[in-house]
Amino acid sequence: MVEQAQGAEWPPPVPNVHCFLPQVAQQQKECQTTQRAEREVTRMVVVMVMAFLICWLPYTTFALVVAVDKDIVIYPTLASMPSYFSKTATVYNPIIYVFMNKQSLGDLSTNLWSVWNNMEN
Repeated sequence: MVEQAQGAEWPPPVPNVHCFLPQVAQQQKECQTTQRAEREVTRMVVVMVMAFLICWLPYTTFALVVAVDKDIVIYPTLASMPSYFSKTATVYNPIIYVFMNKQSLGDLSTNLWSVWNNMEN
């Protein structure tokens, strides 16, 4: 049989659960807020990756086709299209970031409003 330590109560006292409930509720609320923010960031990253693939896939495909079949005849205007399309990828990331991030969207509208007011004066 297990001996009881001197001065220890058996059974041990049950803590007052009511004093912990507000703390638990606050942690759960913070957890939900964090999960929502993580979902938004994940969605934004997925959109950025998809935009990158859409922009660079035609260029990559064209480069691979030309590397594999050196005798292929491609018109110059058709050959230049993938490179122009891939260079527009630098424009998409800031646009995606601004419109999918609520904080930056608010900052953008504030900055545009102040620029507009300065132009009028």
